[in-house]
Amino acid sequence: SNDEFNSLLQSRDPLSGIRDFEAVEQLAVQSGLKLLSDTAMPANNQLLIFKRQ
Repeated sequence: SNDEFNSLLQSRDPLSGIRDFEAVEQLAVQSGLKLLSDTAMPANNQLLIFKRQ
């Protein structure tokens, strides 16, 4: 079901889709952000909160 959901998101916008946590965190760090919180959400979602250093 994640593959289908990812395909749906990318069909709406090719730049969207399910993201890999490590890739998101790496981009954030490169942009001067620090991870403050990683909270599990319903339906296998995650809430990531970053703050500028």
